[in-house]
Amino acid sequence: MISKFIKKIPAGLMIVPMFLSAILNSFFPEMFEIGKFTRAIFTSQGVNTIVGITLMCTAAQISLADLSLVLKRGGVLFFFKWAIATVLGLVVNYFFGMEGIMGISVIALMTATMCPNNSINLALNLEYGDRIDQAAIGPMSLLANPFMMFLTVTVTGLSDIPIKFLIDILVPLVIGFIIGNTDENARAFLKTGLTFLRPFLGFALGASINILSILYGGISGIILALIQILIAAPLLVLADRKVNKRPGYAAWSMGATAVISIATPQLIAEVDPTFIPYVQTATTQVATSVVLTALLVPIIVTRWVGKYGKSEY
Repeated sequence: MISKFIKKIPAGLMIVPMFLSAILNSFFPEMFEIGKFTRAIFTSQGVNTIVGITLMCTAAQISLADLSLVLKRGGVLFFFKWAIATVLGLVVNYFFGMEGIMGISVIALMTATMCPNNSINLALNLEYGDRIDQAAIGPMSLLANPFMMFLTVTVTGLSDIPIKFLIDILVPLVIGFIIGNTDENARAFLKTGLTFLRPFLGFALGASINILSILYGGISGIILALIQILIAAPLLVLADRKVNKRPGYAAWSMGATAVISIATPQLIAEVDPTFIPYVQTATTQVATSVVLTALLVPIIVTRWVGKYGKSEY
């Protein structure tokens, strides 16, 4: 019965477990806090492991001939995602100052629009993208790290972050790429993981979403999420369609705000005290953007693919 219900929903293999998990996490947050094995599968603790395995399985499907295309697609989305967030922040700062507009500070605006939720990005590209889309997530993953925000606001206090983060992302990709290009049987075997892991990834993602946080972010948090959905993401889609000549679903898949970005305002304020007055409000607003975009982006991507389709590389 459950499998029939999931099949009726586009991308249901990931979305249905994610929504179920989000509801359970919001109202029964300690339901799966039984022990380390249960937490590793049914809570947000499992996200990094599942994403790491998925990245390795994805990279195994990439041939040497695909590398230049991976870097091109990923590079275009990386640059425009960063540029859109930066320009929005600079424009708001120029006219309204660091306190921003409608109660949304510059730091909250830039954080929510710059940092993509790479788990949701990967899950959606597993559903709708080709292997180039999936592998291109590798170079884009740096955007989700607070390091990019530090660079953008010209703070250099955490100079060791980029090397460690790049290595962390590259290791599973490199291992999968080597395996896939040296053994065809291993490539075929790892391909099955892209489907098998999807519901587990969805459930683990949902376990990091607290629907109730929308209440704490208030109207300004909702507006921040809408800015991401109605302004920042469509601009990235436009760049994807015009520059990459793609349908745009990969750009929309980057529309959800990263969970880790909730901590970014505090991290920046610890290095630059001028941001301290904005930390508390920015944190709750970004958290609201995380929840709303995580719920809306999969639906938007599904409808977008239904209207504009997806193309083979």
